[in-house]
Amino acid sequence: MKTAYLLIHGLAGSRKELSYLFEKLRAQGLDASYVILKGHEQSNKVLSRTTYQEWISSAHESVAKAFETHEKVVLIGFSMGGLVASHLCNEFDIDKMIFVNTPIYFWDMKKISGNIVNDLKSRSFHHVKRYFTASTDKPFRTLLQFVMLLNKTKKLMTRIKCDALVLQSKKDDTVKASSADYIFASLNGKKQLKFYDGGSHQIFESEIKDQVCEDILSFL
Repeated sequence: MKTAYLLIHGLAGSRKELSYLFEKLRAQGLDASYVILKGHEQSNKVLSRTTYQEWISSAHESVAKAFETHEKVVLIGFSMGGLVASHLCNEFDIDKMIFVNTPIYFWDMKKISGNIVNDLKSRSFHHVKRYFTASTDKPFRTLLQFVMLLNKTKKLMTRIKCDALVLQSKKDDTVKASSADYIFASLNGKKQLKFYDGGSHQIFESEIKDQVCEDILSFL
């Protein structure tokens, strides 16, 4: 049976976040494609005008289109993309679902504080610059839409019954590792959970990207 593998990026993100995984899937002969959420890969002005309902709707259109030419659809949601994908699992007969660093609880202040201390000691200020950018590069209205999406999605997790894989980096300072525990406990189908000691939030750009891709391919 022909299967479509749809990759959904994160908040204010782009296909770049998933390009490494995309190439790995393609190399295995899998029919992978990106889902670009409405308002994304454009200016912040355009992004700020979109709502979380429109993000879901644009992903809904991609899945509906995939089902026109494929018998099965697999969803891979990175970060906020996992939240969007959760809604699609409730609207379509999704074959498999993969959550990668998907937030339920975000901003791990313990890890952030430790990284800032290390920056001060090394005088590199790598993390400090990244945190400043992360807190200022997204429109406030977009952040509010994200919180609304998160609150709405948490209630839907128990309705997901397809096979699912939940992956989370323990070094992710954007998403707390306990998010993966929450998602895994909520799911009602066959499910797997894996934590990584290495990596970062942008896990497909980290030193463990090959291991993560191998685990995803093994699950598929």
